Amino acid sequence: MDDEGILYVATGATALDEAVASARAGRPHAGGRPIAVCTDLVGEAERAGVFDRMVPHPCPVRGYRDKIPPLVDLPFSVTLYLDADARLVSACDGMFRMLETYDFAAAHAPVRKPEGWNDPAVPDAFPEFNSGVILLKRSPLQRACIELWLRRYDQVGQDWDQAALRSAVWEAATGGLRAGVLPPEANLRTTKPWIAGKGMRVIIVHGRIPEAERDGLLSYLNDDCERFRSSDEWRRLRPETRILPNEGGSQAMRARSPGVGGLRDLAQRQSAALPERLRDVDARWPDADDEPLPCEDPVFVLSAGWRSGSTLLQRMILTDGRALIWGEPFAHAAPVQHLSAMWRAFTAEWPNLRHVTPPADAALHDSWVANLSPQVRDLRAGHRRFFDRVFGDPARRMGRDTWGIKEVRWDTQHAVWLRWLFPKARFLFLVRDPRDAYASYRPRGPWFFRWPDLPVRGATAFAGVWSHLAGDFHRHHREVGGLLLRYEDLERETSRIREHLGLQVAAPSALVREPGHAVVRHGARIGLIERMRLLRHTAVVRRWYDY
Repeated sequence: MDDEGILYVATGATALDEAVASARAGRPHAGGRPIAVCTDLVGEAERAGVFDRMVPHPCPVRGYRDKIPPLVDLPFSVTLYLDADARLVSACDGMFRMLETYDFAAAHAPVRKPEGWNDPAVPDAFPEFNSGVILLKRSPLQRACIELWLRRYDQVGQDWDQAALRSAVWEAATGGLRAGVLPPEANLRTTKPWIAGKGMRVIIVHGRIPEAERDGLLSYLNDDCERFRSSDEWRRLRPETRILPNEGGSQAMRARSPGVGGLRDLAQRQSAALPERLRDVDARWPDADDEPLPCEDPVFVLSAGWRSGSTLLQRMILTDGRALIWGEPFAHAAPVQHLSAMWRAFTAEWPNLRHVTPPADAALHDSWVANLSPQVRDLRAGHRRFFDRVFGDPARRMGRDTWGIKEVRWDTQHAVWLRWLFPKARFLFLVRDPRDAYASYRPRGPWFFRWPDLPVRGATAFAGVWSHLAGDFHRHHREVGGLLLRYEDLERETSRIREHLGLQVAAPSALVREPGHAVVRHGARIGLIERMRLLRHTAVVRRWYDY
């Protein structure tokens, strides 16, 4: 262990922050081995006080390529390389012993051969390695392999680095490189379906884990290793989890109804990281000066799926002649989902400020204009005006000064974005007993969670929608100042709704029932198997609402 160590490569502030957190948490499991970082922010890394060695990055581009050059000249004779989002969670001594026999070791990538370039000389049976956790023994063979990886990566011109690594390892192995395979427990990829085998502790968790869930996940993984542990079981035990594997691309999911996990996965990917990205935008462009709009306090009604009483709540609000609440407008086009997703791209580093509109007096013909964007505040203003033009103008033409939207597919991440655009917006979150909701939905559906490829068919898929949205509402509705309501309580909650919205809201008993919308109680039209599936997949969240 005299010259064994752990290496991170972290370029840019975001990656360095992740590496700092990983190194700090992983040190108790490092067995006294030094931890190094190769970075373009050496001063910041030194001030973090968690690394034993700081190595300046020779050629940072802040992309996948950055990890490869530092692996040519290793800082230790035996090196465990970790991506910034990979974290040691138990002792790693056994991993280093692998290099008593091998020159290179890595785990199979969960995706064997992604779309894009692949070396036709490599047999299909030779796996792709995940490049986020690699063991390397310093040697001429190791150096030649990594140099070949770098050359091949640059030749291919593809961002994804693992196809080039697969090609390089295969060619190096034919020249004598001894390549070993790590078990999944040494690189548990949480962004893909995973399983931890019976009888082995998980050593490295690889993926961005919400801090609120980290301790619970580690307890699940390593408290009882004499059993199989899997992403499917984790999601059954924690319906509200945000640790969601990507189970496949659009081809695999097209025209079928996804299960519980698939729908939660999709929902998370549609809105992932929005609050963090919006904070990045506010930090970089704090001078957003919103042009006043005629309605700055729209009303948004978010329901946990279909047949949960959202239309009844919408009608209650519409009795105030000042308000027009639109009902799931342009639902197949999903305007809120698509517009909000744009902001996921904004980080502390992107867009480059050089690519945003220069001062008006700049000589544009003498400037770099190949990448030229308007100011970010103009994009925000455009989104605000979109809502006012599409929903506010028609409402005002009908004599209603307040506009709003009710929707059955949005979660609180979308609400955070809407409140970012409209800080005075008012939010209502509505849930209904899923047994009643599904009994009412079943004879009418399937309807689409995402059109045209994700219809919600059957009790399991419906439970996935309900569990994700109802669980999300319960945990996060306060973040936007929202009022959380049960459908069953609307009559007695009417006064609270009036107070929250500042509108004259009618009680349900004062409304004429919509024609053709008879009340359906749970069990009336649900078979035994469907009822069991529904109960199983909604059990945890139902308890939160006393259902």
